[in-house]
Amino acid sequence: MINKIQVLNLSSHTLEAVRISVPSSGSRVNCDQLAPGGFCANQFKPRVFRNNRAEVIWEIAGQRWHKTVEPDQIEIPNGWTLVSLELVLDASGGAYVRPVRAD
Repeated sequence: MINKIQVLNLSSHTLEAVRISVPSSGSRVNCDQLAPGGFCANQFKPRVFRNNRAEVIWEIAGQRWHKTVEPDQIEIPNGWTLVSLELVLDASGGAYVRPVRAD
């Protein structure tokens, strides 16, 4: 089960227009502006984690970045019954997702 998606800005720049979308479900998370070291989060009632592909778009100083997160890039350890997912963005255009135990 999943109950939150959080975006972390680990760059030294302000991130703008951060958008996470899951095309198969129509779900979206938007963060208009993230200061360096900042985060935004969207918490919701626990739901089944379906591990669908997600599209991530963000801007740094007017430059647009894009990342596709494929299902095999997120591994939830056995025994974890409730997780939050953190999307970590950096100044080099890097992005990765890491699960955080929430139970």
